[in-house]
Amino acid sequence: MKKRESCRAIIFNKNMLAVMYREKENRVYYTFPGGGMEENESINECIKREALEELGIIVSPIRELYLYENETTIQHFLLCDWISGEFSTGTGEEFESNNPKGIYIPVFVGNDRIDKIPLMPPIVAKQLSDDIAKFGTSLSDEVKNLFDKLLRIDGIHGVDYIENCIDRSNRFDLLIRIDMDKDVLPIYDTSDPHLEW
Repeated sequence: MKKRESCRAIIFNKNMLAVMYREKENRVYYTFPGGGMEENESINECIKREALEELGIIVSPIRELYLYENETTIQHFLLCDWISGEFSTGTGEEFESNNPKGIYIPVFVGNDRIDKIPLMPPIVAKQLSDDIAKFGTSLSDEVKNLFDKLLRIDGIHGVDYIENCIDRSNRFDLLIRIDMDKDVLPIYDTSDPHLEW
């Protein structure tokens, strides 16, 4: 069976995180805003569409922070900048009356409460809370600062940092994905970030 692939937004506003309050089948919990990828849709396209549908805001994806995978789903968690729009004005299917999937309410939660609410999936919520405590809401660290220097090289189009949220020994701890033209590989191999790494 093919796993459902989705994107989730990590959006900060001052010391608050945008989340979706949920009530479903007598259960109360929170989720990161986002949803399933449509056919031929990129991760960035998906997160932009979902943020507009669910929250009513336009976002700019910065980087993929986490990758969560279980038996049925693959979820990409992207740190996003809030560009414009009024929060909580989404018009997606979540807000249709008598929605059989339950109640959806966009809310802000204080960064200091992330690990105290039932935010799904819990392993990602815990990692995010730990990372905020360590790095602040910019979620940048030494490795990211080092590899971001690659963006100054012509032919390198992007660098993504994906932290693992699966506690299994056969999974990576940090994946650094570099989008570059094939002929730039020799330049990358001799670059300061690569040699320092």
